[in-house]
Amino acid sequence: MPLTPDQLPDDITELKQRLIAKDAELLARSSELAIKVSELAAAKNGLIVTQLTIEKLKAQIAKLRREKFGSSSERIERVISQLELALEEAETAKAEAEASVPQPPEPEASSPQVQPAAAAQPEKKKRRQLPPELPRRNVVHMPPGVCKTCGGTELRTVSESTTEVLAYIPGRFEVNRHVRPACSCAKCETMVQAPMPELPIPRGMVDASFLAHIAVAKFCDHLPLYRQVEIYARSGLDLDRGQLAEWLGHVAWLLRALVELIAAHVMAGHVIHADDSVLQKCTEGMVCMI
Repeated sequence: MPLTPDQLPDDITELKQRLIAKDAELLARSSELAIKVSELAAAKNGLIVTQLTIEKLKAQIAKLRREKFGSSSERIERVISQLELALEEAETAKAEAEASVPQPPEPEASSPQVQPAAAAQPEKKKRRQLPPELPRRNVVHMPPGVCKTCGGTELRTVSESTTEVLAYIPGRFEVNRHVRPACSCAKCETMVQAPMPELPIPRGMVDASFLAHIAVAKFCDHLPLYRQVEIYARSGLDLDRGQLAEWLGHVAWLLRALVELIAAHVMAGHVIHADDSVLQKCTEGMVCMI
């Protein structure tokens, strides 16, 4: 809130002290802003490097698949499998980095200056449709039965919002349909609706059970994401490796605090066990992963 002349002191000494304090405050805020800007720029540069790595790996895989014939086909197939693993790691790291970058606030709809810029933004990717043959379970979230505006208790359903979220039940998949009826007060016509339950990935199409399943399958059962895609396809789920890698990146970002605590506990010990496996020699320009 800007100061008015009436709020400024008449004493010159006190006025100088206020100016010095204000200047120090502005300097501190400028330094903090510069640090935040540099951190954001570093994160964006990291995303650019990761994207270049992803494109390079995709080009290598495509080239090897065109050359896969004859007696060397088995060797090329092994190299392709390792490149697939490297591509999964790169896509997962990119999704984790994107999740950690703070998103700018959405512009207000009433501001005429930002409306043209918002209209020029590219269209959002359409939400993937879940297979209709999967069993579905309705989870209804009714709003509170009392109108907060007038205290009336007679609510009538006008419409409803439905969000389908994929869940994993051991041995099968099912879809939870979160139904949120929009009701209006019969007395004052106020519209009320229950909020959407929070998901591990905001506005995502999977819940914690499915995210835990793909993480356990990859890191405990040693199933690469491209093989998980083939397994899920037999259940009618049309998912791609890039989508699974993006979800796994969000999981890594959510579990980062736990990972840091475990790492601090391990590093506090007197002895740390390490695996002494030898890395295989890779072809020049290829990425080798165990």
